[in-house]
Amino acid sequence: MDPDDLLLVVDHPWGTGETSLSEWMARGPGPRNTQVVRVLSRSTGEELPLTVIPLAYRNNRESRALIQAGRIASPWPGQGGDPPAFDGEVADPGEVDRAVASLLGQLRRGPLDPDVVRPEFAFLMPSMVRRLAAGERWADFEAVTGLAVAAGVAEVGPVLCELLDSSLPVPDRAHVVEALVRLRFDDAVETLEREFLRCLYADEDLPGARRCLQAFARIGKPRSRVYLNLLSWRDWLPPALREFAVQELEAIGARVPSPLETARPGITRR
Repeated sequence: MDPDDLLLVVDHPWGTGETSLSEWMARGPGPRNTQVVRVLSRSTGEELPLTVIPLAYRNNRESRALIQAGRIASPWPGQGGDPPAFDGEVADPGEVDRAVASLLGQLRRGPLDPDVVRPEFAFLMPSMVRRLAAGERWADFEAVTGLAVAAGVAEVGPVLCELLDSSLPVPDRAHVVEALVRLRFDDAVETLEREFLRCLYADEDLPGARRCLQAFARIGKPRSRVYLNLLSWRDWLPPALREFAVQELEAIGARVPSPLETARPGITRR
């Protein structure tokens, strides 16, 4: 189809607007992440499905998840497009490497009591986790991350979020999600949302999507509970996953009825 013939109706914070598909493809959604809501043919006036927009240019949940997962390239780099490279830089890498070697040496001799380890290593653990991930030393990364989590070093949380959001190919993403859960790191909401959409759209991994939903419930703090409730209200969510979200919320006593249920008492939950 002729991109100049396709008129896109877009939503943004200031209202609705119109642009041609050719202009949209050239400029992108802009910093306010404008969404396409309708597509019309200029020549016929016919309304067309959103799927006439090439997948990479749709700027919807599916296209963003595919871009985040590296399945397709972003057509608009720098506008919420391709995931960034993971930053492996740390202050005083020599000191960090010595701390890693010392800690791993102790771990090889047997399990450590986190209460003993924390005072010695806690302040270096975020740098240790960053350094190991950047070097793709995944077995050591998992060992040190596990100890950091057991010791309650919440400062590794932002590093783990940055890792999941980056282009670095993490072999066991479920391990990182579990670490964020055990830390009860409520600031991981946006990262876990992207991970959920990646599982749902890019990886077609429904068990992984369920783990992400469960992660919100297990973190159990305000932002995570709010987001899980919002997901449980969404019609675009597959019914089985929406029901699972409801069950997880009910299990922790945090379910809030959707506005539709509140407005129409007795409505059957779908």
